Amino acid sequence: MRRLALALVAMCGCGGGLSSGPQVPLALTLEGIVPTDVAELQVILAAPSSKFDPLSHPQTCTKTWIPADQTLQLTGADGKQHPSQVIPISGTGAQTATVTGIPPAKQVLLIVEAIDSNHKLVGSGFKAPIDEISAGDNAAVSVTVTGFDPIDCGGAEY
Repeated sequence: MRRLALALVAMCGCGGGLSSGPQVPLALTLEGIVPTDVAELQVILAAPSSKFDPLSHPQTCTKTWIPADQTLQLTGADGKQHPSQVIPISGTGAQTATVTGIPPAKQVLLIVEAIDSNHKLVGSGFKAPIDEISAGDNAAVSVTVTGFDPIDCGGAEY
């Protein structure tokens, strides 16, 4: 089984591009996925985590079981609220990315989806619960994203 560790540092801003905010480092491992088959990762956060059970939805696009209005809305670079953050992957080595505008929350479910260049879901992983996302530095979160046969979700992104 091929494994690739992707070190992603997700830095959460609270609004504008120059303001600093919470930091949530992500350490991701891809299992059973050829790294070049992954074009982007989609990060979704929802709270409280007890409301959502990813184990009941294996190999399923998150947008089919968590409505967009029940995710933690992330403020994107465009200043608008989004149900997820899409992180483009460039190459197979270590990656850095910025996820902006994560609001403080407790008992958070973190889902990471691997999406191929045809916008099909090719893997997913989750971490729950993350006890709290607060202002300042937060503890690193490790997630294993496990691959599977591509699933067409009508475009995997929210």
